[in-house]
Amino acid sequence: MEYNPMIQELQQRIEQLEKQNATILKHIDEGYFSVDLKGNFIEFSDAFCRIYGKSSEELFNTSYTDLFSKSSSEKIFKTFNRIFKTGEIAKKTVVDNIFINGSQRFFEITVTLNEKSKEIIGFSGVVKDMTLEKSYESTVERLYKHSVGTLARAAEVSDPDTGDHIVRIGVCAKHLAKLFGRDEEYQQNISISAQLHDVGKIHVASSILNKAGFLSDNEFEQIKNHSLYGAIIIGRKLEFKMAYQIALFHHEQWRGEGYPDGLKGRAIPLAARITSIVDVFDALVSKRSYKRPYSYEEAKIIMTEGDRKLNPFNSFDPELLEIFLTNYTDFINIHKWSLMEEKALRDKRLDVILLEDDKTFHDAIICLFEDELPFVNINGFHSIKALDDFINKNPDKPPHLCLIDVNLPDGSGHDAAARIKEVHPKSHLICITADDDIDHTKVPIYDHRVFRKLPHTSDFFNNLIRTTKIIKKYGLVSNN
Repeated sequence: MEYNPMIQELQQRIEQLEKQNATILKHIDEGYFSVDLKGNFIEFSDAFCRIYGKSSEELFNTSYTDLFSKSSSEKIFKTFNRIFKTGEIAKKTVVDNIFINGSQRFFEITVTLNEKSKEIIGFSGVVKDMTLEKSYESTVERLYKHSVGTLARAAEVSDPDTGDHIVRIGVCAKHLAKLFGRDEEYQQNISISAQLHDVGKIHVASSILNKAGFLSDNEFEQIKNHSLYGAIIIGRKLEFKMAYQIALFHHEQWRGEGYPDGLKGRAIPLAARITSIVDVFDALVSKRSYKRPYSYEEAKIIMTEGDRKLNPFNSFDPELLEIFLTNYTDFINIHKWSLMEEKALRDKRLDVILLEDDKTFHDAIICLFEDELPFVNINGFHSIKALDDFINKNPDKPPHLCLIDVNLPDGSGHDAAARIKEVHPKSHLICITADDDIDHTKVPIYDHRVFRKLPHTSDFFNNLIRTTKIIKKYGLVSNN
């Protein structure tokens, strides 16, 4: 081959630039690495060693499979294989790893081919520790889900029959989206967004929502407005686009007979079409103020053939409806699972009655209870009359625990305690009082007696609930 000084100079320049690039990469915070075609490390920066807590001697000639978890190694292998075939750069592949101390850390890897003299000799990449970012994202996601759930439940507060309807709608919508072939990101989005489908009911009077008989034309118009209210509440931020569409359009019908805009066919957003089907199914098999719950068999017949209120051929996307009915057993199982979850939570929930006329202490007890116990439903009263009214209206809901003050504006707390024991003999009663001259003949009414001294403190109340047998029995607080 004829000697060409220009080519030689160019090659030297390329080698010089490669050395400079390697030097720069070795000193940046992100970890630089290079592996051969077998996946063994042949080069890495000090930052890479720091990220993984290993020395260069420990890393040299070991395989990436020795460093990453099995699932992450499989993901990296697929990445290597893809860029080997395409020559494209694989940007921001996120992998995780469990370290010896049990901590989980996340890494973002960008990988490219490593070539020399036009020959592929391996792969080079840059690793960035994303653990803090992932932790932040996870926290934000949890807060987002919690906020959505809180807002959705606020819409159901006036409708006691709906139970976990909103949760089931999210789970069912996600499953139908999966069956329809939507990707994981879409499924996750609709599982959250569909829970807000009825958030606009916040602006509809509870007397209308809970009406047992037929609605008047005016009342039905008010019900219909919940879709518009929901869209206004959610707003048109891009992040809430799907939730906005579901809230606004989940009562549109395939042939254009729905509301609010009379949209037809695929003009109705897919997420709204999916939610519409699972919403009707759940409403059919659930108890409502105006109807009994239909059996799963009855509900399937209605969604297949229709009844005087529903025409499935006019209402639903026929392709989605066919998928739903073909996989009907899946949705039955989701509904059954939800009912079991509801029962488990009810069984674990601690129902508490508080009778205390001192508003400051009353509020302090409620705050301390809610801070200490994750599953607590506390009903507070300032007078015996208010407590009697509650007991008379809820004879089939015995409280687990009752905290009773002695001296009240309208009588003796002992009488109130005796009344509770008469109606709910298994309820656990505690006497709370600041008075030393308590009538000790009344003490046998109570299961656990506590005399309090003013000023009351958090330590006092924490000790009270930690030493109360009923709470320890439910395992809701530590015994430490």
